[in-house]
Amino acid sequence: MEDDLNFSDEKLPDNSLSTDVDLNLSGLDTAGNAKSSIQPNDDIIFLEMSIEVDCKKINLTELKQLHPGSVISLNKKVGEPVNIKLNGTTKAYGQIVEENGTYGVRITKLVNNA
Repeated sequence: MEDDLNFSDEKLPDNSLSTDVDLNLSGLDTAGNAKSSIQPNDDIIFLEMSIEVDCKKINLTELKQLHPGSVISLNKKVGEPVNIKLNGTTKAYGQIVEENGTYGVRITKLVNNA
């Protein structure tokens, strides 16, 4: 197999595209062959999760009047579901809860984005 590989010291032209590739070889045995049961490692994949209570438009005059202690009224009522977003897309709805002195969100409905 090594005989099939040809390496050269040629440099790429300035207008060519070059990409660094990070190879994860943990799924290969010592001979470089794929292992029979490669399991994905979900612990190394991260998604941005955000909890959106409400979205409100205000004008610049209202924005300039905000100060510490200002209360911004929202259109949602207490107990209404909040949006749970993954990478900016709503994937679920939930209810804000308090548990052991901290806030959390209980998932009430999953969104089917088929």
